[in-house]
Amino acid sequence: MSLRSAFALLCTVALCSTGCPGKRSNIAEKIAVAPDMATETGQAKCGVKASAAKPLVVEWPAADRAALEARASRGLIAVRYEGCDMEVLTNCTAAGTYGYLPLTPKREGVRIKNADELYANLPVGAVKLEAKLERDGQLNVDMVIIGRKEADKSDFTERDLTGRCSEATHVVTGITVGAFSFYTGASAEIGAGVQVGNIAGAGAKSGHEREVINQDGNEASCTSNDPAATTPPNGCGALLRVEVVPIDRIFSAPATAGAAVPATGAT
Repeated sequence: MSLRSAFALLCTVALCSTGCPGKRSNIAEKIAVAPDMATETGQAKCGVKASAAKPLVVEWPAADRAALEARASRGLIAVRYEGCDMEVLTNCTAAGTYGYLPLTPKREGVRIKNADELYANLPVGAVKLEAKLERDGQLNVDMVIIGRKEADKSDFTERDLTGRCSEATHVVTGITVGAFSFYTGASAEIGAGVQVGNIAGAGAKSGHEREVINQDGNEASCTSNDPAATTPPNGCGALLRVEVVPIDRIFSAPATAGAAVPATGAT
């Protein structure tokens, strides 16, 4: 074999030894990228973001908001709140009560035009609402705020909890109430004659192609606000927003690697 032939053979072997694994590596990278791309959507977005401390709850189904309202009448609400998942723990109670604070009626509008704004304002329902946002370009929440339910304390540890509370992470310390309309599409400016809570039912579309996703309360009922009231006016007590604080952990976590502990939180 000539020196030139031997050199060519060595080059071929070298290229195969470095190039072939490289090709396999590229395929592996493509396979590995698929799950990473998936993590950019849905619940994965929630996992990398801190849970919003004051999320809107206007996207919650009426039954869930009613259950939250009823639960508030029996004491402070403990929840499991992780990422974009909030679960009301009906068999867990935090020490304390809510007091109602009437306010001068106020209008507020939230305009959501991208995924970041969606997850910041409506984290609990964001995953299901992404398709509507992409299709219609904008989500809108028009609100009339009439009052707040506020907890009589703001710091909590595990000693303040009673019941089946192993999954509790936060306590609801504030609930904003009033009336709202939650809909898709272009919106009018707040204060420009926008009707809140007394328009066509959920799922209906107006002449401007606005789909009403959810609504509760009646704006007309919000005008009869009594500054000495201990409860919201009839027809204007819809839950708009909740405020939560984390529970301080004072006990060691009972679970260890390889030793599963059954969840005891209840809904």
